[in-house]
Amino acid sequence: MTTATTTYPVSISVPAPPQRFERISVLFRIVASWLPIPTVLFFLPFMSAYQISKHKGDFHASYGESYRALLNWVASFYAWMFFLTDQFPSWGEEGATRLGVEFSGTPTIGSALLRLIMVIPIGIFLYLVGIVGAVIMIVSGIMVLFTERVPNFSEPWQRKNLQLTMRVLGYYASLVEEYPPFELEPAPSI
Repeated sequence: MTTATTTYPVSISVPAPPQRFERISVLFRIVASWLPIPTVLFFLPFMSAYQISKHKGDFHASYGESYRALLNWVASFYAWMFFLTDQFPSWGEEGATRLGVEFSGTPTIGSALLRLIMVIPIGIFLYLVGIVGAVIMIVSGIMVLFTERVPNFSEPWQRKNLQLTMRVLGYYASLVEEYPPFELEPAPSI
């Protein structure tokens, strides 16, 4: 497994996509797109602030690995939704998609809640990247229905989309202190 060569403390590794995707998985992806995962993720700063209030100065040691495991599952889910893999993530066991986090900073209640505002600029950028990603997901789904393959342009863009998404979520959850860069760097293949 390789990880991103960047110095940013959140990185993701995704396996190479399969040669053929299961057609039925398109239906499952349509159903899964209705899951309220973004709504749940919105509350990460509140959860972090609450955990910080319980364990002052020891947030990463107490909860860092739990948050990393949660975000690893989210990364695996999005990799599946983005047609980067055909393996639906299972809870509680490491899948092929791997999230690496080098915990940094000493988050406070205020800094955790301030991220709700601080994340707005990168959130707008991520939203625009996500619009393109959503169009590519739809095109990929149609292509899988007819050919069991995704178009060549899908994988590079969706890897970049996933890498940026996970960097933003790592920052948003107070796992890292450094603000995510406004760049699209692809998540490497395993």
